[in-house]
Amino acid sequence: MIQVDIKRRPGARSKLDRAFNMTAEMTALNISRLLQKDIVDSIDSSPPKGKVYEKAFGIKDDRKYPHTASRPGNPPRNWTYALRNGIEIKGKKSDYNVLSTAKTPSGFDYAIALEFGTKNMAARPFMVPAAERIKPLVTKIFLKFYKQ
Repeated sequence: MIQVDIKRRPGARSKLDRAFNMTAEMTALNISRLLQKDIVDSIDSSPPKGKVYEKAFGIKDDRKYPHTASRPGNPPRNWTYALRNGIEIKGKKSDYNVLSTAKTPSGFDYAIALEFGTKNMAARPFMVPAAERIKPLVTKIFLKFYKQ
């Protein structure tokens, strides 16, 4: 075992604290990036097995296609890509949030409606399941980080 007495070296404690804080900040940012990627991947890979909306067209390859929704309980399917592209990381230092900035033109946050459902639509959760999927990895990261 090697023991370092940081009380004897002036300035060593603050350098150690800065190194620890930088590591914590990068860890928090990387976990946020993992969560963001998992959410986007779940939206991208959601199966087209729900209701088909013939009059509601999505645009792909400059042509119009009917939109096929996801089944209740599955992540939402891409249509306008606003939800997918609106999954952002906000924050600074070790306090990061992964959130959706997707809103309708009237300002309604439809990420909440999709995640939890409404009285007219069953939930299509995508954020909470992503957090559950990366939880074991986050636990492993923090246990490794804590033991250093």
